[in-house]
Amino acid sequence: MKTPRSLVWLVRCLVLLAFAGPSSGLRAQAPDYATIEPKSRALMRRPSLAKRTEGRALLASTGDPRAFATLVQQYADPEEPRDFVRSLLVTVLADYHPGEPPRVAWQKWRTAHATAGDAWLWFRALCIEERADPELWHTVAAAKLPTELRAAALRAAAAQPVAPTLDAAMLGHVFEIGAEIGTVAEDRALLLEGLIELFERQNLPLGKDARASLRSLVYAMGEPATSVRSRVVLSRSLARALGRDNLGLDANDWLEMLEDGPLDRIEMAYAQKRGKARPGFFGITEHGRSIAYVIDASDSMLEPLTPSERSELQPLTGPAAKSGARNTAEYAIDWKKVKTRFDGARELLKVALRQLGPDQQFSIVLFGDTAELLPATPSMVAATPRSVAAACRDLDAIKIGSKRHDRPYGTLRGQTNLHGGLRLAFRVGEVKGGVAARDVRPWLGGADTIYLLSDGAPNADDFPAVDANDSEYAGDPERGTRFKYSGEVTYPGPFAASGYLLADLRRQNLLRRCAIHVIGLGEADYALLRNIAAVGQGATVQIGKH
Repeated sequence: MKTPRSLVWLVRCLVLLAFAGPSSGLRAQAPDYATIEPKSRALMRRPSLAKRTEGRALLASTGDPRAFATLVQQYADPEEPRDFVRSLLVTVLADYHPGEPPRVAWQKWRTAHATAGDAWLWFRALCIEERADPELWHTVAAAKLPTELRAAALRAAAAQPVAPTLDAAMLGHVFEIGAEIGTVAEDRALLLEGLIELFERQNLPLGKDARASLRSLVYAMGEPATSVRSRVVLSRSLARALGRDNLGLDANDWLEMLEDGPLDRIEMAYAQKRGKARPGFFGITEHGRSIAYVIDASDSMLEPLTPSERSELQPLTGPAAKSGARNTAEYAIDWKKVKTRFDGARELLKVALRQLGPDQQFSIVLFGDTAELLPATPSMVAATPRSVAAACRDLDAIKIGSKRHDRPYGTLRGQTNLHGGLRLAFRVGEVKGGVAARDVRPWLGGADTIYLLSDGAPNADDFPAVDANDSEYAGDPERGTRFKYSGEVTYPGPFAASGYLLADLRRQNLLRRCAIHVIGLGEADYALLRNIAAVGQGATVQIGKH
C-alpha cells in the first residue's frame, strides 16, 4: 500500500539503527548458529541494505564455518549495489567472525577472486594470514598478479601491528620488487607508494643500507613516468619515514636528505627548504595539488555560532603577521555578518580558495541528504582567479530555507550524509556533468587531499530504503527527536553507522592514499572525526566543544 502524501516526511525520518557497525560488540557474543541462522536469513531478505547487513553480521558472529561459507558464496554473486555489498561482506567477516577464522579459508577465498577490483578482499585476507606468515607480503607483492593486488599486499604488510623488520632480507625484497617497477604510470605509482610505506613504518633511524634502498625509490619518484599524484603521496610518506616536514614534490630535495654526507650540511639544506607549504583550510598547511573541500550543509549547520566558536575561528583565516597586525585575509571577512556555523565555514573556505596556487586544482562538495558538487566545480578545476571567483559566487548564492517548528533556524540540505560527501570527493576527478564515469583504476584520479568539515554525527548515506519499522518509534536524527510510529520508515544504509563508514573509507582510500584533514564544529562526533583523519593520516581541528 502506498504511503499517504501526508506521511512523506515521516517516511523520510530515520529509525535508530539496531547496530553500530564493526566493533559494536556482536563479536564477543558468539551466538548459536542453529538459533541465529533463520533470523539472519529473514534479515538478508529485507529491502533495506542496513537490515541485510545486520543479518550478515549476525550470521558471521556465530563463528560457524557454515556462516563463513554462506557469506563467501554471496560475495561471488552480490545484489546491488554490488561493489558496496562485496566490501561489506569482507568487512563483516573480517570484523565480526570471532576468534581467528581459518587462514586457509581466507587464502582460498582471495585466490578465487584475483582481479583488480578484489583489492579490499586481498588486503583484509592478507592482514589475517600474515599473522602466521610474516613473509607472505613479499610472496604476493613479487607475484605475477594485477598490480592492485600486489599493492594491497604491501599495504597489508605496513598495517601489521609489528611492521616487517628492516633487515637485509627485507631490503632485498624491496630491491627485487623495485627493480621491475617498469614504466606504466599506474603500476609504478601503486608499487612505489607501497614500498616507501614500508620504510615509513619503521619508527627508527634508517641505517646506511636502508637509506641506499630508499634513495633508489626516490630516484624513481623523480622520473618523468611518475605522476604528480604519486609524487604528492610519496612526499608525504617520505616526510613521515624521515621524521621531517614535507619538502614537496622535488625528488632532489629528498635525495639531499638521504645523503651519507656530513650531518651539518644535510641539516642546513633541510632548514633552507622548509616552509614551502602554503596556508590551507582552517590553518592546516598542505602540499596537495588536487583538493576537495567536503562541507557539511545539513540543517544543523544553521546553529548560531557561540562567542567562543567565533573567537576560535577568527585567527584561522590566514597566516598571522609577525608584527601582530591583522593580516589582510582575516580583515577581508566581515565578522558582523557571520552568524551561523555555515556562515563561518563558507567565509573561511573562500579565504582558503583565494590562497591556492596556480599549480593546484580544487572542487567543493556539499552534503546534506545527498552529496552534490558546487556548480562552479563540476570536476577538479584549476585554481585560477576566475574559477575561484565563480566558486565564491556560488557559495554566496546558497540561501537558507524557511523556518519550521522542528527547524527553528531554517533549512539547508537536510540530514548528515557524511559517507556520501566523502564518497563523491574520492570520485570527483572522474566526474563530468555530475555523473561519475566508470574507470577500471578510479583510485589513481581525483583528489589527493580532502578537507572535511562537519558539525554532527552521520545519520544518512546514499543507500536508504523504505522498510517495515521494527520498533514502535521513528524519529528525526538531525534534531534528535523521537516519537511513536509503527508504519513503514526509511532506514539509512549501513554507512550511516560509524563502524561501517570507517571501514569503507579505508577501502576507498586503500590505493588512493588521499590525505584527509577534518574540522569539527560544535557537537561534532570528534572520536569519529579523529578516526577519519587517521584513515588519511591527516590533521584534526576542533572548534567549539572541548
